[in-house]
Amino acid sequence: MKKTSSRIAGAFVLGMMMTIPATSQAGLFDIFKPKQKEYFPPVPTQTQTSPTQSGPMKGWSQDVLVKGGKPWIIKQDAWTDADEARFSQFVESIYESGCNTVPKCMSGKGNWYRDKDPAGMVWYADCGRFPYLLRSYFAFHNGLPFQAAVTAQKRDPSDKGEIKYAAKGTYIAQRRAVKSGTNGYQFVRSTVESVYSAVFRVDSRLDVDSGVFSDFYHVAINRKNIRPGTVVYDPNGHIATVAKIQDSGKIILLDSHPDNSVSRVVYTGAFQARSMAQGGGFKNWRPVRISGGKTVTASNANSPGFSLEQFVGDQPNSGGFSTAKWSTSEGILPSSRYLDVVRARMSLGAVKYRPIQEIQSEVANICLMMQDRIDSVQAAINKGIDSKSMPNGRLPDNIYGTSGEWEEYSTPSRDARLKTAVAEMYSDVVRMYKLYQARDAKVIYDGNDIVGDMLNAYDRAANECQLSYKKSDGRTQYLTYQDFVERLYAMSFDPYHCVEQRMGATSGAELASCNQSSSKDEWYKAEQSIRNSLNRPYETKMGWSVDQLKAGAAISAGVGVKEQTPLNVRAFLRSVR
Repeated sequence: MKKTSSRIAGAFVLGMMMTIPATSQAGLFDIFKPKQKEYFPPVPTQTQTSPTQSGPMKGWSQDVLVKGGKPWIIKQDAWTDADEARFSQFVESIYESGCNTVPKCMSGKGNWYRDKDPAGMVWYADCGRFPYLLRSYFAFHNGLPFQAAVTAQKRDPSDKGEIKYAAKGTYIAQRRAVKSGTNGYQFVRSTVESVYSAVFRVDSRLDVDSGVFSDFYHVAINRKNIRPGTVVYDPNGHIATVAKIQDSGKIILLDSHPDNSVSRVVYTGAFQARSMAQGGGFKNWRPVRISGGKTVTASNANSPGFSLEQFVGDQPNSGGFSTAKWSTSEGILPSSRYLDVVRARMSLGAVKYRPIQEIQSEVANICLMMQDRIDSVQAAINKGIDSKSMPNGRLPDNIYGTSGEWEEYSTPSRDARLKTAVAEMYSDVVRMYKLYQARDAKVIYDGNDIVGDMLNAYDRAANECQLSYKKSDGRTQYLTYQDFVERLYAMSFDPYHCVEQRMGATSGAELASCNQSSSKDEWYKAEQSIRNSLNRPYETKMGWSVDQLKAGAAISAGVGVKEQTPLNVRAFLRSVR
């Protein structure tokens, strides 16, 4: 085995599969409190499955795995900097390929190792599994060590809610590491099948000597640490992988879904870190190495770029996220401007706003998100979900996090993220306009009609975004980018509605082909307040009937709202011209 230098120390040694000790020390990097002991309950030696964790992924072929079996030969005792850089390039290659499903991403030109896979191999992974698929698959094909969490448990045993939304976070109760000679494809598959979103909900202060640490660690906000392959966790239960960082500091993510579709989304405030206990924000894979035949994990102190500044800033702060401040090229910025903090830190050089280029880039990125949504809706239609009725006459207990058909074919979370991206573009355009009016030097523009040029740039980019969907009668309905923006609040997230309502049709002519019952129309109207909201309250109990929605249950619970956040960039530009 090739030896590589390492400064990794103080790590916890793990075997192929083992149970974590019953008690351990937690919070060893806690900057707010003295060190305290925390009790972690013992767990069985058998792998446990979360109530919300899926079973075996559909489409796996044991026959293909066995016949195409290939041993995972570990050739190096640790990942080098060059390996990490290569992994980043691999993830970016997947992104650049334009693939829109996990199977296509793994069999397409972006996957450098696709020709080494056995014939008939098809990969599947949702949002929580996709990062593990990319990392384990790359490690396998490059002979590198790898380990993964298998079981997570709640830190607060009195918490009766779903583990993936545990208020005080989770800890890793069981993990496994690959041994050289193991069937590589089977190990990758079993890893992908075992993990779920709860394994990301771990406090980075749980260091390796606690024994219950995460596979990831939080990093400082800069281009060296946040790169393609970095994972970003939204505590509302969603995970994405950084795929590309633009020179302007904008971050593009690869996002997989329960239906195995893959979308490209712009990093928004939905992913920002707030609570250390819930483990949100940007984090990298914790380094591992082989020592004495065992897999050893790097401590926080020995993990490159480890930092908790995403939660507390880099300025003196006796509180948490709400009082945090960060130093940037734009000066010291507060948590209320966290997106600006990230952009300033990730930008090549000082942040400069180039209105024309910014608008063109944002429209192009959002266009991809729009097409991804169309594809997701079509997948539900292809399965005939729209012909079914709402099960039990009630919404799921939580429409943003559930299981079954609703989890796979509804789009409330996807729609909220899309509306958030459009809303943030609207805010960006308004701010650039105001900064230019104030003659702020950060705005780079050498023309004499900034509003007209911004409007023209918007229209040119929008015209390049060609969208369409197939109506219930089989005819094609063409949509412009602007059409899509103007009907976002009308687009139904409910998989039991006709495709016309899923796509936000409001005209009688377009809706004429929607042959559904009047009761479904009632549901559509009753869900409007939820469509108005950009938030995704995963912790709120729902399960409302249509009559309860009509009576304002969603608004009373804070799930629905009456007012709609402005989205129409074109309307704003015309209003100030």
